[in-house]
Amino acid sequence: GLIKAVGAPMWNVDAIKATLGLADDDILTLEPRLQETGITELGLLFAYSLLNAYILATLGEGFGLPLVEAGSLGIPIVATRTPVIEELWEGYPLLAESKPIVVSEGFILYGTDYADLASKMEVLLDENSWEKCSKRAKATASRYTLDRMVEGVVKLAELAEKKKGAKKPHPLEKYDATPTPAYKEKVIKTLYPQAGTAKPKI
Repeated sequence: GLIKAVGAPMWNVDAIKATLGLADDDILTLEPRLQETGITELGLLFAYSLLNAYILATLGEGFGLPLVEAGSLGIPIVATRTPVIEELWEGYPLLAESKPIVVSEGFILYGTDYADLASKMEVLLDENSWEKCSKRAKATASRYTLDRMVEGVVKLAELAEKKKGAKKPHPLEKYDATPTPAYKEKVIKTLYPQAGTAKPKI
């Protein structure tokens, strides 16, 4: 659902429905009032309770909190394999393959392999596989409790304070990040120095 209160209106729900061939009855949409305010924790739990699986085909995530929320409720997840998601869900069997894409702004995003995404989703049609992945998702999500997350942030803040002034600012302005074909090739070679070999872990 589009929630205007928490970010820019990036998602054109009607366009997504048309692209995927979905009817209004196929998806859960928030009523206009809730699009402005967001939904309560109870509303969020209700939304998750309607799901058999949580699928996230994404170009890139900073953390992927909805995956952790779904997993903590025992809902199996299928997600695009991006560096962050791979780090958080290391060893989880239903991460869909992806390939790096250098966009015009110079950012590196990750294009989902939709054939692999579909095959990972198909695994969950088997009841035994669903149950195993449900337990695995719950076990993975359980690592990210509020206490542990706060503890991690506090440690980072303490480390930053301890090392304050010890490092010179990174001279980003000296990098030529012009999105030319040569720059794109350089980025790809940096990511995958041995082209044509198996994808390395990032």
